[in-house]
Amino acid sequence: MDFCTVGQVKAWLKINSATDDELLQMLITQTTEYIRSLMSRDLDSRDYVETRDGNGANTLMVANWPVTAVAAVVVAGTTIPETEYMFDALTITLLNGRIFTRGRKNINIIYTAGYDTLPADLQRCCMEMVGKKYRERDRIGINSKTLAGEIVSYSQSDLTSEVKSVLRQYQRVTPI
Repeated sequence: MDFCTVGQVKAWLKINSATDDELLQMLITQTTEYIRSLMSRDLDSRDYVETRDGNGANTLMVANWPVTAVAAVVVAGTTIPETEYMFDALTITLLNGRIFTRGRKNINIIYTAGYDTLPADLQRCCMEMVGKKYRERDRIGINSKTLAGEIVSYSQSDLTSEVKSVLRQYQRVTPI
């Protein structure tokens, strides 16, 4: 699933013709894949099965977020009843004195995580990045040029600081 549509990008760039729709679609798909690679994770809502090492604590971070449902938590072969754990967007917490028993690959968690609707700030980042690539295609390799006695300089950065800041919030930081 692409992070934005041709219609959204055209509105962002104030383009009224259909001349470059195919090019814009290609840039959207490429930009979406680039953002996904920067995130080191899938953002779409889907089911996950994780096998993890027990940490001896009652809380365990999951590799994918935001968690929206938990189907099963198994600790050292014992299925934990739903009433014995709770979860938030990032973690699963065992209740009533239970812990994720220390061990190698002794924790199994089946859960759903991700976004049904992509956050608006990620959509905007995709539109900005596509817009930047679209506008830059006529000046590839040009750092600056002189127009009517004025020097115009172009940014050579692939991401603006604002886009970097937004994307950093969604990057995977938990080891798988």
